[in-house]
Amino acid sequence: IIILTKTDTADEKTVKDKIKEFKKLGKPVFAVSLYDDKSVKAAAESGAKLCGDNPTWKAYEIIPLTKSDPFPQRVAESTSRIIVAPYESECLVQFQQEGVHLIIDRRIIVATTVAETSLTVEGIVYVVDTGAILEEQWNGSAGVKSMDCKLHSRAGCRQRWGRAGRIRSGQAYCLYTEQDFLTYFEPFSIPQVKRSCLDDVVLSAKMAGVADVARFDWLESPLTNPDAAVAEELKRAEKSLKDRGALDNEGDPTSYGTELRSSGQSLQLGDLIILADRFGCAVEMCTLAPALNCTNVAKSLLRWDDRWDVETRLAVQRVQESLRTGCADDLEFCLKLYQAWEDAGTWEGGREAWADTFKVNLAFIEETVHRDRETLLDSLSVHKKESERRPLDFSLLDRLRLVLARGLGHQIYVRKANAYPCRSGGPAAVIKTESLLHGKNPGAFVAYHRHLKRDKSISASMLIRLEPDWLPKLDQANSDLKFAKLLDSITNSPAPVSVRSRLLVEQRFPLGWRFQATVRSITPPVEFLLD
Repeated sequence: IIILTKTDTADEKTVKDKIKEFKKLGKPVFAVSLYDDKSVKAAAESGAKLCGDNPTWKAYEIIPLTKSDPFPQRVAESTSRIIVAPYESECLVQFQQEGVHLIIDRRIIVATTVAETSLTVEGIVYVVDTGAILEEQWNGSAGVKSMDCKLHSRAGCRQRWGRAGRIRSGQAYCLYTEQDFLTYFEPFSIPQVKRSCLDDVVLSAKMAGVADVARFDWLESPLTNPDAAVAEELKRAEKSLKDRGALDNEGDPTSYGTELRSSGQSLQLGDLIILADRFGCAVEMCTLAPALNCTNVAKSLLRWDDRWDVETRLAVQRVQESLRTGCADDLEFCLKLYQAWEDAGTWEGGREAWADTFKVNLAFIEETVHRDRETLLDSLSVHKKESERRPLDFSLLDRLRLVLARGLGHQIYVRKANAYPCRSGGPAAVIKTESLLHGKNPGAFVAYHRHLKRDKSISASMLIRLEPDWLPKLDQANSDLKFAKLLDSITNSPAPVSVRSRLLVEQRFPLGWRFQATVRSITPPVEFLLD
């Protein structure tokens, strides 16, 4: 019996399960086929390790399988107990002709629309098409994105069908009738530009000298091809840019608009970086900015594998929960992890040992957060005399919170009873489970990531905690001078406990340590760091 498995990686569990099947059948020879030589070798070694109770199973041999190779004969002549065979799908005919019984692992791939065009999965034989698509839409009136489930286009469905039959004959099974397909499915998908926020597009057009964007033939003009949604979005985008100060009253780019466009970031993020630089917390903002581009920050920063056993998952949850302990919001969590990564350079074993201890995604911090942070800081320091870069200053976090609140004033939510209505009007917010503020009932917060749900509420993540009594003062600080005075009045008061000490306590005291302490006196206010 030859068992052929074709998987992306050397899955030890798959190998182990197949070996158990072999032992029941009393057959000592099997083949594991994988995509690359490294995975092939790892799978074979896993098989040898798992069969260590029988010395005759330890040897393995890699026998390449090609169309011209009499593979069944080579298997029969082999003295090895484990045969590894990288194979081509056409070669399966050899086994059938030789009467060899095949047990082939079948992979079922559940894919999003990324598999329509961006990703090609080799060897697909069958496609099951639901006819539905989860498509991102921009809601200009609410200023948020939504994910709407709708019928796909006929062209998009045909693209899905084409995923099968690329290497061998295939079939597509459609969960809709031909009549429905011809009646209810649009011929083509709506272009992404027609369902996106056009702030960046309008500013780019203005910078290129286009006075009237609505009349410019850069896409289907709403004047020649009436499209109320696009025309309304163009008006909204221009008004938004004027409110932001990127365009003047005549609709021409301002110096601030030029600076905003040259930042290389989205307008929202670029606006926040420039604002933070103006008010003295650019280092903290540039460290936070790469994380703001992630919809699920914790998933990007931390490691997790559903294939871990229960004991491992519980241990990882415990150690990752220690990283969250003491963090007031998602902002503190992101900056804390970056600071811990920097400090881990002095660890025995270096940052790799630190990342393994706390199950942190080291590659994401080094290749995305740190790299993008340095790029942003370099771009801000071009016209400055100071070349030395200061470290993170955790005493400036409230200053950064206020800067974010000023730049994202339309995204502030304040608790009323058990709900979080938007302060500027619009749907109430529901805090997503991945946010550190979930279940903590904050008085107010800024929601950086927002999506409109089907029940018309806002799904909010990447949250920055605000003190409710800051908000009236923020309303009155309607100029840069007044805002600077507000920052000084709020952020100059020394904290009873260092923010850095509070955040990095588990880096100093390893998980599992126990302390015996005696309370000699209590003078309010008291903050306990260790419980």
